[in-house]
Amino acid sequence: MSRTVSCLAIKILVALIAICAGPVIADEYPDFVHEQTLTVGIDAPAKVTLDSYGKIYVSQPALNRITVHNQYGSFISSFNNISLALAVGVHDQEMFVGTANTIEVYDLLTGVKKTEFDYYFQQVNDIEFTSSDEVYVADAGANQIKVFSISGDFLYAIGSYGHGDGQLDFPVSLAIDESAGKVFVGDQGNSRIVVFDLNGDYLYSFGQHTYQDPGTFEWVYEGTFSCIQGISCEGGVLYVVDSYQSNVQVLDYTGSCLGFVGLFGDESGEFKTPMDVICADNELVVTSLNSRKVEIFGRVATSTDETDGDNNLPMTFSLSQNYPNPFNPTTQIDFYLHQSGNVTLRIYNVLGQNVATLVNGHMQMGSHSVQWNAADDTGQPVASGVYFYRLSDGERSISRRMMLLK
Repeated sequence: MSRTVSCLAIKILVALIAICAGPVIADEYPDFVHEQTLTVGIDAPAKVTLDSYGKIYVSQPALNRITVHNQYGSFISSFNNISLALAVGVHDQEMFVGTANTIEVYDLLTGVKKTEFDYYFQQVNDIEFTSSDEVYVADAGANQIKVFSISGDFLYAIGSYGHGDGQLDFPVSLAIDESAGKVFVGDQGNSRIVVFDLNGDYLYSFGQHTYQDPGTFEWVYEGTFSCIQGISCEGGVLYVVDSYQSNVQVLDYTGSCLGFVGLFGDESGEFKTPMDVICADNELVVTSLNSRKVEIFGRVATSTDETDGDNNLPMTFSLSQNYPNPFNPTTQIDFYLHQSGNVTLRIYNVLGQNVATLVNGHMQMGSHSVQWNAADDTGQPVASGVYFYRLSDGERSISRRMMLLK
């Protein structure tokens, strides 16, 4: 029987979630706090990815489209009439869309389809890239990860169907940590994470199906999975979306559970049938299918985060996460300039409006620190909520989110 995701399967999944109402898990992962909920243009979100500018791309296969949202979360545009547009990945100025049986490549500037892979897939569920321009594709229907050149030439396959070491049963997602030399595969059918090296050789696996402890009769969620949908990794930490548990489980690379992000529900920061997750640049973005939204979480910063000793200064243009974050009423923003020049550091609200300018002028090369007292340029206090701060030197810019809680 085919395991292709269909409208009927989604309806059954939604019904199960509604009946079970999801587990209530107390061990919340403290490193992230909910910042923002996206709903405009979001009707049936599945996969999600980010580009180098912080734009958010959300696949909505039930509607045959990909929606694009800016770094502030506002809806920008959509790519329409892409049949069963499930997987989505962005590389340079191109968007790769995985449909049922192929990968289509679109120009991000014009929105025009440029080409498609001359290869037959059984079901493309996820797409990732390496710095060497290799394309990793989770072909769930074929129970393999397939590797291509950026131009679409097939290179090799990873895994085969089965339940043993290095085997896969419906791999729905993947994540790559090149610095660690590891490829993580969400092996839905086996309720586990399978880990390969960058050459496709099997390393190890961890996880099992969620079970009830025979002694306490309590369900065990830590280190177990009910229905893996999406995974992401950053900085030695793995994030796994479980659509049945309606949360994101946070684990280290050995499989030890560090906590959870989100719970089942309709409130901000809660999920109904979460489908994918991506963690990048201190942000965690999660799609929630049955509640028709995308949730954004920001990493909680402390005074020890992203600071450098006198002998370990950054050598590039960089902007640290503000601390504390969330904050009230004052927060500190550190940044480093690799050369002297004119610099701006501005604060924006979620509508993209400039509410405060902290720096606007010539600054020397080196480390700098400024504080914001949660007031606009007229000295008036601003409201609680999500804000963005952007550092620019005229050639490049970096933006980060922060949250004011009064």
